[in-house]
Amino acid sequence: MRAAASAALLGGDLRAHAVATPGDLAYPICSFTFVLVHRAGNGGPGRAALGHFLGWATHDGQSFAPPLGFGALPGELQVRDEGVLRSMQ
Repeated sequence: MRAAASAALLGGDLRAHAVATPGDLAYPICSFTFVLVHRAGNGGPGRAALGHFLGWATHDGQSFAPPLGFGALPGELQVRDEGVLRSMQ
């Protein structure tokens, strides 16, 4: 699954599906889980908590993915996620 995610072509908004990606280790059909969040929120502690959770989920939380049968995010995608998370106000 991670091999397919690494080969997926991601747009600027990080939307993509990894279907029939090349490579011997690429799972033939997989997709990402998406979280939709307004870039500009109402502020407050809930907004900060959401940002911290999403940062954890895309980094340290990835260690929980393989034991649960999910592929962890490739490093390049984690870096791109950081940029999107930083753009949240």
